[in-house]
This record gives sequence, structure tokens and C-alpha cells, in this order.
Amino acid sequence: MNSFAEVIDRLGIGPTAAALGLKDSHVRTLKARDSIPPTYFGALVESEDGKKHGLTYELLHRLHQEAVARRARPTDASEARSVA
Repeated sequence: MNSFAEVIDRLGIGPTAAALGLKDSHVRTLKARDSIPPTYFGALVESEDGKKHGLTYELLHRLHQEAVARRARPTDASEARSVA
């Protein structure tokens, strides 16, 4: 699994929502944003579906670190503004 969206796809919207205590619509929003807050990692890893699919804290933390790094990188447009 290489993204939070893929994690949600693998587990399924319904099972993810049940594990997190959220509505399906909220899980669809998480999927669209390709984001799962770290406060939910434990519930996912410990869920029946998380265990069945081999979901680990290490994977979720790696995906989170990659997302943080992507957000921290300046875009080409912001670099151009800072030079001007």
C-alpha cells in the first residue's frame, strides 16, 4: 500500500468507518484527501480488517511522513514569487 487512499480501498469504506467510529461519508473525504490523521492509526491497525490485511503502524507512519514532506516542499510558483 502506497497511499492512505489505497489503505482505505484495501480495508473498504464501511469497515474503515466502523473501525474509526466515523460515517462512511467522512471516510470517503479522508480517501479523497489521501489523508488519515495519526490519532486513527491505532484503531485501524487493531481492527479486524487491519489485521487481516497486515496493516502496520510502520506503514501508516511512513505514509504520514511522506505526506508531511510533500506539503513542506515549495511549489514552483511559490519559489518563483520568493525570487522576484
